[in-house]
Amino acid sequence: MSSWQTPMSGNLSSLVQWVEPRFERLSDGIDMISGLFPPGVTAFQTTQSGGASIGAYASFNLASHVGDREESMLQNRNRLEKCCATKPVWLEQIHGARVLELDSPGDRAGPMRAADAALTGQPGHAAAVMTADCLPILVSLTQLPCVLAIHAGWRGLAAGVIEAGLQAVATRLRGPDQWSIWLGPCIGPDSYEVGREVREVFLDQSPQAVSAFRESPTKAGKFYADLRALAQQRILRWFELHPEVLLTGESEIGAHVRPIRIGINSECTYQDQSRYYSFRRESVTGRMASLIALKPI
Repeated sequence: MSSWQTPMSGNLSSLVQWVEPRFERLSDGIDMISGLFPPGVTAFQTTQSGGASIGAYASFNLASHVGDREESMLQNRNRLEKCCATKPVWLEQIHGARVLELDSPGDRAGPMRAADAALTGQPGHAAAVMTADCLPILVSLTQLPCVLAIHAGWRGLAAGVIEAGLQAVATRLRGPDQWSIWLGPCIGPDSYEVGREVREVFLDQSPQAVSAFRESPTKAGKFYADLRALAQQRILRWFELHPEVLLTGESEIGAHVRPIRIGINSECTYQDQSRYYSFRRESVTGRMASLIALKPI
């Protein structure tokens, strides 16, 4: 990409368009994410309602590793596939930074695979991640037919899963592009209590991370962490280091486009007991899914 590499000029914030995405109910427990991604891309977020699971997993659990009855979980997955008309490839999420490229014939389907991000340019197979407090991130581009899903807990963030995912997309670029990025529902900054050691991990990597932690007023050595703020810092920093991937100025997309479009869902999975699963709130619980795919599907 060196042939079209240009230095970043001015403040990166001037290149960011902040978008307010919408949830459009597709079916009970399945929302379509609208208002952010370009034509040709479809994305969805599930909640805990509308499924076949019972007890602690009630009712739309999509995870196979949490103790739910396999029959119920598979029924939920089948309903999701039919409703969204797409085939999610489920990951074995390990809180690391590995990116699974679903275009590879051996990776299109089959058993779960150990990774915390999924990338595909193939219509019909959705990049999907499961969460129950961790942050889901969905990414697409306007010109390159490619979508990315990232599972980002604090360990994955610290390991560099965002940077690994964005870099995997960048290796496919044929030129600069416009990026659309969605940060989904996760445990919020008023609920996510962590120890001093977690804060130090991020401060050792970037002094900027200090703004994403608030000291607990009642517990010594405890802090409240803002996962979305940490993710946003890393996303913008990556673009600062890779200005060659950003479409600026006149283009076939339109005049003076902003090359980074970011939409943030501010819901807290811990606090919203009626809508979301939360591992912090209930250690035995189900998982939601965030998925993104190329049309036609």
